[in-house]
Amino acid sequence: MLSERFQVKKGYTLIELMLAVSIVGLLGLIIVPKTVNFLPDFNLEGEARKMMAKIREAQQLSIAKRELYQLEFDSDLEQYLIRYVATPQPVIVETVRLGGNIEIQSTTFSQNTVEFNFFGAPDAGGDIVLMNSKGQTMTVSITPATGRVTIQ
Repeated sequence: MLSERFQVKKGYTLIELMLAVSIVGLLGLIIVPKTVNFLPDFNLEGEARKMMAKIREAQQLSIAKRELYQLEFDSDLEQYLIRYVATPQPVIVETVRLGGNIEIQSTTFSQNTVEFNFFGAPDAGGDIVLMNSKGQTMTVSITPATGRVTIQ
């Protein structure tokens, strides 16, 4: 009878479980709002980098195929198109839609279009301004003579 009294029982008590759940809940209350607050910033930077890569892709296509390629930016549909324009009827190579509540705020290109010759140089330099849901902006710039693409 004495041995039953001093037996070790395995497991957790209700108080220990409630304490563990409370700690996890408090950590969630602290971490989740900060993560949600940074999400628009990450989306903006990601879309700017993706746009820069797609602009470079259009340049590389024009150099590799020795043909004219064009990018058209559509702020109404929040997308941009890569087109092959050396044929009588331009052919859409790719349509890229912006995600993560990112929008094209403005462009400085004539008719929102930039065309690359077979050296990869643009017909004109300019900027594309992207904006996130918090109103923050990033600018993707194309240098006129060289076609260098930068993010500011």
